[in-house]
Amino acid sequence: MRALCTLLIFLIPTILQAQRDLNEAAFIVNGKLLSMPYAGGVNSVIASAADLDRDGKADLLLFDKSDNHYMSFRNEGVAGESNYVPDQSLVTHFPPVLDYAFLLDINHDGAADLFTMSAQGGAGIALYFGRWQGNRLAFELMSDRLTDSTGRALYIDRTNLPAFYDMNGDGDLDIVLVDFGYSTLSYYENLEVEKNLTGDTLVLLPKSNCWGYVCECSLTSNAMTLNYQDGICFHHLFDGFPGRGEGEAARSRHTGATLLVFDPDADADPDLLMGDAGFSNLIYLENGKNDLITAFDSIIALDTSFPSYDRPVDYNIFPAPFYIDLNNDMKKDLLISTFTVPACYINSILDTQYNRDLIWYANEGRDGRDSFRLQAGSFLTDEMIDIGFGAHAAWFDYNADGRMDIVSGRCYQRSASDPDSVYAGLVLFENTGTAAAPVFSLVDEDYAGLGRILGLGLVPSFQDADGDGDQDMIVAEKGGSLFFFRNDAPAGQPASFVKVNGYFDGVKALSDPAPFLCDVDGDGVKDLLLGEKQGRIFYFRNDGTAGNPDFRLENDFWGEVDARQGYFYGNSVPWLGDEDGDGQRELLVGNYLGQVLKYTDIDGNLNGKFTLADANYLKLNWGGQLGIDVRDVNQDGHSDYLLSNYRGGLRILTFAGTVGIENEEKRPAPFLAYPNPASAFVTLSSQSNRPLQGQLFGMSGEELLPFTLSPGEPLTLSLQTYSPGLYFLSLSDGERVYRKKLVLIR
Repeated sequence: MRALCTLLIFLIPTILQAQRDLNEAAFIVNGKLLSMPYAGGVNSVIASAADLDRDGKADLLLFDKSDNHYMSFRNEGVAGESNYVPDQSLVTHFPPVLDYAFLLDINHDGAADLFTMSAQGGAGIALYFGRWQGNRLAFELMSDRLTDSTGRALYIDRTNLPAFYDMNGDGDLDIVLVDFGYSTLSYYENLEVEKNLTGDTLVLLPKSNCWGYVCECSLTSNAMTLNYQDGICFHHLFDGFPGRGEGEAARSRHTGATLLVFDPDADADPDLLMGDAGFSNLIYLENGKNDLITAFDSIIALDTSFPSYDRPVDYNIFPAPFYIDLNNDMKKDLLISTFTVPACYINSILDTQYNRDLIWYANEGRDGRDSFRLQAGSFLTDEMIDIGFGAHAAWFDYNADGRMDIVSGRCYQRSASDPDSVYAGLVLFENTGTAAAPVFSLVDEDYAGLGRILGLGLVPSFQDADGDGDQDMIVAEKGGSLFFFRNDAPAGQPASFVKVNGYFDGVKALSDPAPFLCDVDGDGVKDLLLGEKQGRIFYFRNDGTAGNPDFRLENDFWGEVDARQGYFYGNSVPWLGDEDGDGQRELLVGNYLGQVLKYTDIDGNLNGKFTLADANYLKLNWGGQLGIDVRDVNQDGHSDYLLSNYRGGLRILTFAGTVGIENEEKRPAPFLAYPNPASAFVTLSSQSNRPLQGQLFGMSGEELLPFTLSPGEPLTLSLQTYSPGLYFLSLSDGERVYRKKLVLIR
């Protein structure tokens, strides 16, 4: 009898054309219910603020250079409030770019423009002009590589972040960057005003290559040399950089810097905040031009532990500062990220100081002068799933309770509950809710103890390999090794794994392997499909038995699958089964670019070329190095897709059918509910000036408990008669309806 790699679900193929986020699912990390679980994660973020939906408010754009992905957040806050809602529709028309993305309106037309790394040679600055397309920004390439007034390209490589600021107060944006090969700062003056040019014409005069008379000249530290004057320097209008003398290259030490030009002391001359590769501090450089009444900008003082008047920035590694009003109080705050892309090196030592959070220093200054205070917690990231870079997730009912849980590999990450601990290994989210309304709680950051015995970058997969009716565990290491763990637990008991040596002896080691066991050829034993970094699928046929496998390479370019899709890497992650219930198997492949490729024409064609039916099957714009696993998790007869990305994010897509209640929280609710998760009682507190009529809903939409919430009168609801799971609070002020998830636990 032919045994297929399939799910026991039966769908109507013409219906399964759209998916939506499984908003019925809740995620709890360290006792906290996440408000935007699917937004993350983050690794190396470049932040900027601009109006992205033409409503007159500055929204937030985060660009993660680790996978060149945009994350957009709609500003729903009022004055003095920080409230950002994830909304990827805001970046629908943004161009694919590399390494960084800054939004600034350089041509003064009311639509933000986009500065990014040049794709031409990988060293330079590209500029896209923005324009409104309805209520969304779209872009047109103005220059793939900006040049100065002499025709020479502005040279800046991917280890450096330039600054864009009106340096001379004439109303147009100038550019400051680290001088290539030296450790000084180059200043390019925008001559738009001086030459009475249109905003769409950019002429950049090389004004100085030793701006501020400052040099980061040390070979061993990030110490700054003030009053630096050298034969290479010029500080006047000049049509080209002067020649550099012999021996000067030996002074070169610069390996990367992040620059922020601003005027925190409100003295009308530009100051500088700098981060440096390999260091965790930010250095503040104070400009004394107006204090000393000099002709040129001159750095006169340093704060090497900025802000020394508060808790100094200590952000490992390579901090990057951004100057943005995050709470709508008309004062720009500091947002700190890192400009380093994390890497999962084979046999590397865990960097226990690796930090991927976004840190917020609120501006509490007065009279135009800035004063920054560190805010508790992380900005946005503590509301999203971020299990650590290099996430690869799989469905698995680890405790055999009939509810699917989630197990994910990652390279390594800081512990959610113990910031001093760092874990490799596997992360376990247990479903403490129901199948229809899952509540995934982080319960183990080193599931099965693999972080202590295996390497980095683990990729788990769960299938019944030995035919005994339970799910066994296959784990791949980034370096290429595969491991098999047999599940020896009695029926109905939590998994108990035993490592079986030699199970994959016949399998070739591949870089970044992604395993999937499946009976490919229908002979009753599980074969092995293996994705890898270059984007191919390797098919290893099992010529042995379920208990004594013998994997032999059958095809190293199976189906002629190429997950690269025009890129250099593919990082293929295969899943094979009857995904749409048509009686034929489909091959879904996650890839480096963040797409899911769907291949058909597989059955009866195992040695032929498969048909690429859809190169972006789930229509995703969510992040790179995408992992995928498919099961019917909520037991509705339709496929549910578990996705993971390189930034540490997890996401669940489900069939876009009718649900009991529309629960996507798209507007801020004028009430608080605490504690949440709750066990016996929940207290509601109104933030409205009028009564709110409320209702507690069950997951299927049933009305459970009506109530009225009055201004200034907190209300406590008893939940003792309700079963644990996910509920919804729905309150109306007569004009709008506001909803919040409520998780009930025991």
